[in-house]
Amino acid sequence: MDLFKGLKTITTLNGSLGRLQYLVAWILVSVLASILVAVLGMAGLISFLATLAMLSTTVKRLHHIGWSGWLSLLTLIPGLGLIFAVVLLFVPGK
Repeated sequence: MDLFKGLKTITTLNGSLGRLQYLVAWILVSVLASILVAVLGMAGLISFLATLAMLSTTVKRLHHIGWSGWLSLLTLIPGLGLIFAVVLLFVPGK
């Protein structure tokens, strides 16, 4: 049952995520994507799917703190995206 809840977390834009859930989602998607690239190759496709999953978790985190989900597009900008993702780990939710 938890597996389906976890998949729902990274595949929908509804809901919100706390700081710890956001961090765990980022770690799990990163590790899973790295393993899949090592095993299957197909780095482009796996990176694209991982990016979509991370955008959805970022939108949920932004909703949790009361900001617009459109700000998740900032994570696509190299350098700034990483800084923005780390900032989201420290901003308390509402």
